Amino acid sequence: SVEGSGFDPSSLARTMIAVMPGALELSLLPRLAATLARQAPRAQLVVRSFERRSYEVDLASGEADVVLSVGGHTPPRDDISKDMLWEDELVALQGPQGPLPGDATVDFDAVLACPQIYPVPWPPSQNYVDVRLAREGRQRPIVVSLPGYGAVGDLLRATSLVATMPDRTALAILSNHPDLRLVRITPT
Repeated sequence: SVEGSGFDPSSLARTMIAVMPGALELSLLPRLAATLARQAPRAQLVVRSFERRSYEVDLASGEADVVLSVGGHTPPRDDISKDMLWEDELVALQGPQGPLPGDATVDFDAVLACPQIYPVPWPPSQNYVDVRLAREGRQRPIVVSLPGYGAVGDLLRATSLVATMPDRTALAILSNHPDLRLVRITPT
């Protein structure tokens, strides 16, 4: 039971709706599903794809139980609690043919010089990295855009492209593609 609340998760027999971006499907969803299976075995989990929009109405109406966001901001509301789960570091991931040194930390300008995969379902104009670059009058050389992270590992293995992403997402991809290389970006 949740300490002090009298709530016993094992008695939960309902559908839980979680909204999350693909980056968290790779890094958080396996742990979340395992925890639910162990602590609330009668609950069902439905994952909906995250969009760059406001979810306050969905949360207040019960259309979503939890919304997980990467790099987003939700305005505060009294009836919705907001917590930071963790902070990720932006890293680059590349295959064996990748152009970045695999054993060094590089600055973001070095990453910007590389052709890139963009594995996010919303346009770069709504991505926090690309918005920041646009404010500086710069942009990434995106040559492949994908609706998610599913093909990133195989594309990196077959090309000399680079993909930037949260470090936990990169580590999840690396677990299935150990021949890829994670490159740290400075400043973090």
